[in-house]
Amino acid sequence: MHIVIGKRVGISSDLYHPVNRAILSGVGDSEQVVMMFVDGVKPRVIMETFNISLRQLAEIVADSDETEDTSSYKHRFNHNYFRKIDTDEKAYWLGFLFGDGNVSSRLQDVSIAQSGKDRSHLVKFAKAIGGTEKMVYATTNIVYPESPHAKINIRSRLMALSLIDKGCWPNKSLVVGPPEKVLKKYIKHFIRGLVDADGGIYIYPKLSSLELVGSYDLLKWVSEQGPTVLTGPRPHKSIYRIRSRADDVYDWVKWLYEDSTVYLDRKYERALQVIDSGPYESPLLLHGKEGEVARSYNRGESINSLASGYEVSDDVIRRLLATAGTPLRRPIRYSGAICSHTGCEQPRSGQYCYMHYERNRKGQDMDAPKRVTL
Repeated sequence: MHIVIGKRVGISSDLYHPVNRAILSGVGDSEQVVMMFVDGVKPRVIMETFNISLRQLAEIVADSDETEDTSSYKHRFNHNYFRKIDTDEKAYWLGFLFGDGNVSSRLQDVSIAQSGKDRSHLVKFAKAIGGTEKMVYATTNIVYPESPHAKINIRSRLMALSLIDKGCWPNKSLVVGPPEKVLKKYIKHFIRGLVDADGGIYIYPKLSSLELVGSYDLLKWVSEQGPTVLTGPRPHKSIYRIRSRADDVYDWVKWLYEDSTVYLDRKYERALQVIDSGPYESPLLLHGKEGEVARSYNRGESINSLASGYEVSDDVIRRLLATAGTPLRRPIRYSGAICSHTGCEQPRSGQYCYMHYERNRKGQDMDAPKRVTL
């Protein structure tokens, strides 16, 4: 191999020989680096030969027009997919890989592992890069062997270096920073991919929350990109976490998911519930009037009438009644669309309220007396 490479870059084969690599540290240029990459030389050998960093190698290869020989690869797909982030879809998948992806330390493989229930999402990724469903296979989670997982493993030095060029490094969890070479118009799609991978949208009876975990530098950057500044980053186990305040979640979720074309289906469904519920209004708008509102409700006044009288939404009245110290003589009822499950009076955005939707989706007992952990 070193004889062929020596001829390609215009130097003596003896000079190129691994024993004499150090001599080449000052003679190579970008074209020679790319030639060696195309001829299959391992990235770390190229780095040592020309005394360049991994970042420099990734940038040189990503900025060139050359590609690697893929004739012997089992699957056919677009190795150039992440070379340039110029669509919403590419930005989304870059964000998803920043969260749940892995670039091998050998710089030859890119992989993603997901819970078995999200297998269809990996199929979306396979098709996005020009591959097929056959690229996704079942695997066993070492920590939870009873839980089936799905994985996609891509053999591509070019894709690995293209991701590194955008800031997605091997062993990145604690050190990854903001993405590089991603235009501002694609930032929200990148963050949506990141949230689908390492974040969550949580819906509770009184309010909702958007949360994301990761490295300090990445989360600090994310917290300042959206419609409001999120709280954090704050330590969370071995990493960090940012989360929305009650009055932030609607704006952030709407910004990320409304009119989006690529997303994790189950998180998109939760996002729609948050968007449908509208902006958050704090019960503090009626601070000091809790007893007065509760007494009026006990006398028979409707929630809708109370909301009109105090010039707030029905939701604010419900939350205030739920936390008021005054005992209520009748249950808190909802005047809008309620869950279609018999006996449930919780509001719904689809057929069921959030609790019964999750129970139905997971095949759990719909009539269980206590709320299940979702």
